[in-house]
Amino acid sequence: MRHQFSINTTLTHALLWILIAYLPAPLPVKIAAGCAGLFVLHLHFRNHLKKRIEIFTRAARHYLKNDLGQAPLEGFGDEFDPLVKTLNQTGILLASRIRENETEKKNFSVVLDHMVEGVIAMDQNRQVLLINQAAKTMFRVDSKLSSSKSLLELTFHTELDRIAETAIQEGGLHTQEIELNYPEEKVLNVHMIGIGKTRNEISAILVLHDITKIRQLENLRREFVANVSHEIRTPLTSILGFIETLQSGAGDHAETRNSFLQMMQDDSKRLSRLIDDLLEISKLESREIQLSKNEMSLAKLVDQVLKMLLPRIAEKQIQIQNQIKDQPNLKVLADEDKLKQVLINLIDNAIKFNRDQGFINLRAEILPDHSIRIVIEDQGIGIPESAVPRVFERFFRVDKARSRASGGSGLGLSIVKHIVEAHGGTVACKSILDQGSVFSFTLPLS
Repeated sequence: MRHQFSINTTLTHALLWILIAYLPAPLPVKIAAGCAGLFVLHLHFRNHLKKRIEIFTRAARHYLKNDLGQAPLEGFGDEFDPLVKTLNQTGILLASRIRENETEKKNFSVVLDHMVEGVIAMDQNRQVLLINQAAKTMFRVDSKLSSSKSLLELTFHTELDRIAETAIQEGGLHTQEIELNYPEEKVLNVHMIGIGKTRNEISAILVLHDITKIRQLENLRREFVANVSHEIRTPLTSILGFIETLQSGAGDHAETRNSFLQMMQDDSKRLSRLIDDLLEISKLESREIQLSKNEMSLAKLVDQVLKMLLPRIAEKQIQIQNQIKDQPNLKVLADEDKLKQVLINLIDNAIKFNRDQGFINLRAEILPDHSIRIVIEDQGIGIPESAVPRVFERFFRVDKARSRASGGSGLGLSIVKHIVEAHGGTVACKSILDQGSVFSFTLPLS
C-alpha cells in the first residue's frame, strides 16, 4: 500500500514541534517540548525507514529464491522511489535471464539426448560431469549412477580411460577405434577432445560413433567377394581342366570324350545358375524388381509345385502330407512367379536334405494380424543349432560338400528371404540335428 508520509513530511512535523518550543513559556516546558519534538521525529523517521527496509528485504529474498513472479513494488512517493524502480527493473531482467538460461539448458539437453553419437564430458581427473542417453545405452549406464563416477567406473574399458587421460594431458583431438566386449560386442570410433586442466570444469569431451554395422557390412562384402570368386573359380577350373585334357588326346576316345563333355555341361549349368542367382539377388536387394501382386489360391500354387517336383519325390520315396489342399478358399496377395520360386526352393530343399522314405508336411496357419504363415516341415538331416541363425545368409552352407554335390549355389534361401520381405513378410527356421527342419514364411492374406 502506498505510504502517505515522506521524509519531508516528517521533518515538517518536527519543525512544528521545535517552533512550539520557542513559544513564550517557562524553560522546563520549552525543553520538554523540544525533546518531545525530537523524540517524535526520531520515532516517525525510524518507523518510516523500517517499513521500507522490510519491503526491500522481502523483495531481495524473493530474488535469491528465484521467486520472480511477485507483483512489482509500488512507489512510496518519496526519496526511495528510484530504488524501487531499480529493484523492479532488476527483477524483470533476472526473470528474463533465468527464462533464457532454462530454455537454452532444455534445448541443449534435448539435442544431446537425441544424438546418435555418445557424448561424455569429464574433468581433469576423468570424473564424468555429463553423459548423454546414447552413451548410457552403449555402456548400459543407470541414470541414477551416472554422476560423480569416473569414466572407468562407468564404462569398464581401460583403453577408453587411457585415451581420455592422453587427451587431457596433451590436449587436442585424438581419434581411435576400439572394440567393446561388454555389455555387448560393438566397434566404436572414438573422438576425444582435450580442452584443458581446470578443476571442477570440463577438461575433455568424448564423442563415440557406433560403427558396428559398417564393419559388419564390410566383412559381409569381403566374404561375398571371396565366395563369388570361389564359386565361379571352381566350375571354371573344372571346365578348363577338361578342355586341356581333351586337347591332349583324351578326346580321341568317344566314351572318355562324352564323359568329359557331360561333366563340362554340368559345370556350365552350375555356373549359369550361379550367375542367374547373383543377378536375381542383386535386383531384389536394390529393389529393381517390381512385384506384380494378385489374389491367388495358395492350394492351387502348392499343387503345381508338387507336380513339378514329383520325380524327385518319387525317387526318394518321400511321403507328402499336404494340409494346404484342404483349404482351397485360402487366398493370398502375392506375385505368382516369385511365390512359386519361394515354394520351389523350400520344398526342393526339404526333398534334397530329407531321408529316403521320409515325410514332408505342408500346412498354412492364419495369424491374428491378418496374415498367413506357410510351413514346410521335413524329417531330414536337420541343421546344427549354431548354424540356424545363418541359414538365410548368402553362400552359407551347413554342409558345403553336400550342397555343392547337389548343385546348390548357396543363394537359394537368401533369395527366399528377400522375396518374402519384398512382400512384407518374414522368414523363420527351426531345426534339430538328425531330426528335421521347419521352414516357414508369412504373407498378407488377400
